[in-house]
Amino acid sequence: MLLLCALIVGSGNLWGDTVTFNYADYKGEGTTSSGSSYTMVKTDVSIGDTKFYGNNSQAHFYASGTSTITPASGVTITQIVLTATEENYNGYQSKGTVTASAGSLAHSGVTLTWTGSATSAFTINHSKQIRWTSIVVTYTKSVSYTITAVSNNNSWGTVSGTTTITAVPNDGFRVKSGDDGYTVTSGTATVVNNGDNTFVVSPSSNCTVQINFEAIPTHSITWNVNGATTIESYGEDASIDFPSNPASIGGKVFIGWSKAEIDGTTETKPTLYTEGVMGISDITYYAVFATATGGGEDTYEKITSSTLDTGATYIFGAEQSSTDHTMWYLNSYAEVDKNSTWGVSSTSPGSAIKFTLSGTASSLKAIDESGNYLVPWKTNFRMESENSNKALFSINASGVMTGKSGADGTTDVNFRYNYNNGNGGFRWYDGSTGTQAYLYKVIPGTTYSAYCTSITEPVTISSAMYATFCSPYKLDYSGTGVKAYMAKSTGSSVKLTEVEDGIVPANAGVVLYSETANTYNIPVTSAAGSDYDAEKNELVGINVRTSVAADGGDGKTNYILSNEDAGVGFYKAKTSGAYLAAHRAYLSTTGAAASRSFLGFDDETTGIETINTNPETVSGVQEYYNLNGQRVTTPTKGLYIVNGKKVIINK
Repeated sequence: MLLLCALIVGSGNLWGDTVTFNYADYKGEGTTSSGSSYTMVKTDVSIGDTKFYGNNSQAHFYASGTSTITPASGVTITQIVLTATEENYNGYQSKGTVTASAGSLAHSGVTLTWTGSATSAFTINHSKQIRWTSIVVTYTKSVSYTITAVSNNNSWGTVSGTTTITAVPNDGFRVKSGDDGYTVTSGTATVVNNGDNTFVVSPSSNCTVQINFEAIPTHSITWNVNGATTIESYGEDASIDFPSNPASIGGKVFIGWSKAEIDGTTETKPTLYTEGVMGISDITYYAVFATATGGGEDTYEKITSSTLDTGATYIFGAEQSSTDHTMWYLNSYAEVDKNSTWGVSSTSPGSAIKFTLSGTASSLKAIDESGNYLVPWKTNFRMESENSNKALFSINASGVMTGKSGADGTTDVNFRYNYNNGNGGFRWYDGSTGTQAYLYKVIPGTTYSAYCTSITEPVTISSAMYATFCSPYKLDYSGTGVKAYMAKSTGSSVKLTEVEDGIVPANAGVVLYSETANTYNIPVTSAAGSDYDAEKNELVGINVRTSVAADGGDGKTNYILSNEDAGVGFYKAKTSGAYLAAHRAYLSTTGAAASRSFLGFDDETTGIETINTNPETVSGVQEYYNLNGQRVTTPTKGLYIVNGKKVIINK
């Protein structure tokens, strides 16, 4: 049979057809002595024989000849039916006398039938003479169509191929998904988008298939570090490059990134992420900080009693007598691989699987570090023995792993292992000797508590509305409802200058003001500030309890903010000194006369004309208004507008 060598461009229509070879068409061909090589040609199919002869009544394929049936290009032969002149002439139809190089032969009376699917030349060998009157060949013929593949934008991506089109997106672009990934712009065809940048085309006419590229959509990732944000753009499905670890803030250390913001603090460790792929929407990652206690490497305590601590962290491991190693440990909670999943460490198995226990030894749940069950079973752990029999392991009250072997998992065995240096791995087997695997409790070298995504410093403002404050951390008062002021003596009063951007450096003393008595959580920040000016500030901040005397040395006098007879202001410290609480500030200045015992606030700075005034003592008072412009008949403590001036009422 002739090989179908023409490329079928597309999958064309197929139909069945027949061609008949009659002996009468070939009378007189060949020789009368021993036959000769001769080929009979019809449309789409040809038949040839090495010993052919056609006499006046029948065609002859002489003994020991070979017939070759050959389809034309695009033709597939499915059946050949040869009709002989008689059922058994000269041994014809005898078994073993006719064989085919492809398909199958069947004999029935004077009919010899070949069936199969042949697209290339094949042969029929006959050891004895065959006399025939007709040969009918059934075949199918395909129709070839031209497929033209194009891109919707060559700058977005290129295409190649015909029946299978391969798309190559340029950087920043991709093929649209599903049926949106292609358009049949001319002709007709069925197209399948494989989803891997390839398309299979089955045409029913000449056609053009356009592959549709699109720009990869980008989404934003917001990295939130204690309220300070940085925004990056990522294309969908792109690997996320997590930033370097932020520095410690407010005495807390960074431990990882979370997708959820923590309200205040929590003792439950949040789910942390170190890698990821960009999805189809924006996302915010929050830096998680915690209070770290202790340090150094973890240690491991073998569990040999029924005592199991809920919430404690455990690993699988075992002691090993070799001087080279002191512990074996499991570092994968998939099925155990005898060569690669057991780690060896002489000090600390840092990559060991760590999980916490919930429940009791008889009803144990193992939770991994991401908060998921270690395995789908509550009381069992799945591993794989050396002979690949999967087994379920449980942990008894003594912490010994016990597995179930066999296909039905009914036989209890103590799975043991030995270290095989030759194979470089740990082999598990259910022997009666060897070291048992135990549960080990992890004794953390460093423990963490008070997890948070927002680090704040609590600041309390009393009904006096003013307070001094000092923090060992840089704070951001903007938007908190608390204003921070620098303070400097003018000789007769104190000039307060607001820190406009709210950023106050660490260890700087400031005067705080709020109209509402409350405890405010002021964010610790690493942001740069530009409005704090040490030259405008004579406040000395303290973060430990400190004795403050009137004599500040170097000609300075120390004043402490207080609410006394003259109202809220700076009063001279006692001669012998008194203790000022931690996280406060005092004024140390040469700008005031040593004899002055009280320094009020400068009107120019605060706009406050009178401090700690009784309503009855305000001369010429006609009307009081609050800061919302509402008239107040009987003023109480607070800030009011009186005769066009701000007045603090503290009595």
